[in-house]
Amino acid sequence: EEFIHPGVSVLVPFGRSRSLRQGFVIGLSDSPAVDEDKLKVIDSLDKNKVPVESQLIELADWMKRRYGGTMAQSLQTVWSVKKVVKKRNSVNNNDGASDGSDDFSRPEEYSLNTYQQQAVDALTEDMNNGMHRIYLLYGVTGSGKTLVYMEMIKAVLARGLNAIVLIPEIALTRQNIMRFSGQFRDRVAVLHSRLSEGERYDVCQRALKGEVQIVLGPRSALFTPFSKLGLIIVDEEHETSYKSEQVPRYHARDVAIARAGQTGASVVLGSATPSIDSILNVKNGSYKLLQLPKRAGGSLLPEVNVIDMRQ
Repeated sequence: EEFIHPGVSVLVPFGRSRSLRQGFVIGLSDSPAVDEDKLKVIDSLDKNKVPVESQLIELADWMKRRYGGTMAQSLQTVWSVKKVVKKRNSVNNNDGASDGSDDFSRPEEYSLNTYQQQAVDALTEDMNNGMHRIYLLYGVTGSGKTLVYMEMIKAVLARGLNAIVLIPEIALTRQNIMRFSGQFRDRVAVLHSRLSEGERYDVCQRALKGEVQIVLGPRSALFTPFSKLGLIIVDEEHETSYKSEQVPRYHARDVAIARAGQTGASVVLGSATPSIDSILNVKNGSYKLLQLPKRAGGSLLPEVNVIDMRQ
């Protein structure tokens, strides 16, 4: 019993032949829901499954309870990558993508302004004190939020931890992967639904083996099987594309916070126009506010006038 907990993979007798099948523990109970004479004993733990899958199974159970649907639908969402036979040359060995993003640029040289450095320092100071919080990075357009993200990731990697960066649309993947790849080289990979089954499997395997430390992509990248997750960044957290239209109809921002709670990771929500939910969570103390009130490079914000067209 000491080894059985929600999310662990086990081998159980199934059907009249009692052949062993893989199953996942999704809950524990002191009293069975069926007659005891109908119960079968768990044969053994499935030692071929990596521990990180247990985290994802537990997350799937949380999603089922939070958003509805079946456990099977939740499991499919968090662990949809299957092992497939594929040719190695079908996979881009640099980032797991086949979108030409192996054309890396040179590392970007930059320096942080006062506000950017304060945001990075707030995260690192909390981490040094053993605190893992949810931050709202409220930065005006052009304030350099991406540079802050990269410095925060460097702080996390220095601790031997991994990072996930969520972006709202696949269309934005290339420009982001170029910036992150220029800075982190082959330590970053991209993961999204347009990749083939083999390519997605390859990225997940590299994440499991520790060959990549950063994964970038839309909401499906949230389920990258990192075993030492230290930071989840949700860029443009107000975007409606983070809400899934398929069952379970989860919101990636909220699931990111739930997964971070499982793993002891920090969460950074970035936006120039934060959602009302996030503003409220700052006011009630659930989120910590980090502000970038000025544009990077000294450029000024445009003057805005509200004109009453009835006049």
